[in-house]
Amino acid sequence: MKPTYKIWAVSFLILAACSKQKEIESPIENEKPVSDVIVLTQAQEASAKIKTGRIKEQWVSSSIKVSGQLEAPPQNVVTISAPFAGFVKSTELLQGMVIKKGQVLAEMQHPDYIQFQQDYLEAKGQLDFLEAEYVRQKELAKENINSEKSFQQAKANYTSALSKVQGLKAKLLLMNLDLAVVEKGEFSSVMRLYSPIDGYVADVKVNIGKYVTPVDLMFKIISTEHLHAELRVFEKDVLKIRKGQSITFTLGGDTTRRKAEVYLVGHEIGEDRTVRVHGHLKKEESKLLPGMYLQGEIETSPVKASVVPREAVVSFEGNPAIFILAAPQQYKMVSVQTGVEVDGSIEISFPDGDYQNQPVVVVGAYSLLSKMKNGEPEF
Repeated sequence: MKPTYKIWAVSFLILAACSKQKEIESPIENEKPVSDVIVLTQAQEASAKIKTGRIKEQWVSSSIKVSGQLEAPPQNVVTISAPFAGFVKSTELLQGMVIKKGQVLAEMQHPDYIQFQQDYLEAKGQLDFLEAEYVRQKELAKENINSEKSFQQAKANYTSALSKVQGLKAKLLLMNLDLAVVEKGEFSSVMRLYSPIDGYVADVKVNIGKYVTPVDLMFKIISTEHLHAELRVFEKDVLKIRKGQSITFTLGGDTTRRKAEVYLVGHEIGEDRTVRVHGHLKKEESKLLPGMYLQGEIETSPVKASVVPREAVVSFEGNPAIFILAAPQQYKMVSVQTGVEVDGSIEISFPDGDYQNQPVVVVGAYSLLSKMKNGEPEF
């Protein structure tokens, strides 16, 4: 009897352990997944004040976040160099000074400047003589008095002298010298440099007495008129950008919202995977400077989209969703993708299925979400 008792005891313990294991595992095995359909009684619907509506079609326009800086167009940035080598005789420019068009920027000095004027007068005097000889030979050729060779030689001499005079004249004009004064024999060893635009001095690279050549940068002048916004747009958004679209931006450290308009969209993607977009400012402001950092947004062209009230969209497990009326007193949760928000409404689209014509819960969606999560709505 003793062995039989031991066998019975061991069997009892095994059965008890198995029963306990089933009790532990049973809640997991019996757990049901959350259903996407909620059934309410009439009393629950009335208590939750649930209201349904239709998905509406509405014109919406999205905005693209951009950053960039103010820039001056190339024609508003002038680099000043001397057309001929020389020494800086005088200049009063300082960085930041305001400059008017035609204002003297610097005076240059060099003995070669006098030589240019002397060569011009000598060449011009020689030209007068050769021109007279050319006219004389031409008349003689008409009467067959002189040889063809004499006429051609006179013509060649005159043409060569004329070319030399024109070249020297162009040099004197580059030096901003008055030809009428030079032709009187009044030579100057000074060449003046004038500003071609209104603007401010952005850079000064010379000082009095410095020897400069035509390849040396002397001054940089920038005009703040017609500044544009140079924006960086990521390649994923470039196809949405069109000429004429509105730009709203703010400058670093300033809350003033300024307006611009897309003028040009670049055709090259940079190393940072962005495309440059240029915008013209709606209002010119002299106090703005090139290089100022800006942040803003570009309003894209309106498109027709499906929208629902913002409170109709809930978040379930981190994803947006809405509830539709699947049958009387039955509400089904449907995943959506959201887009632009405008005037209390939000753009939606359905990644799976077509629920465009289904009634949508526009009031009480959060109560339905609560019942789905907890089993009871928050009525």
